[in-house]
Amino acid sequence: MTGGALDKQKAVRLEMLSRVLHLLDTNEGKNSSVRFITVEEFAELARVSRKTIDRFRRKRPLGFPQEYDVGRGSTARPRFKLIDVQKWLESRALW
Repeated sequence: MTGGALDKQKAVRLEMLSRVLHLLDTNEGKNSSVRFITVEEFAELARVSRKTIDRFRRKRPLGFPQEYDVGRGSTARPRFKLIDVQKWLESRALW
């Protein structure tokens, strides 16, 4: 690999870490020690589209994070534990 490719990978990793830290900061001061994220936030962290996450949700690849329904009544509001998403993303990392 060239130096430029390594720098790009490093920049991508730093950006992903920055997004995770931002999500953790937005949970600061709340009573819950477990941070749940939306499908949209999951897609942003994974740097893929919402459609891709929805496809993963249907196919349930090995190790895919468990989905939690926090909706009321018939309205589904799927959420994922941030820590589970982080572990899954790290397991899929190419670097």
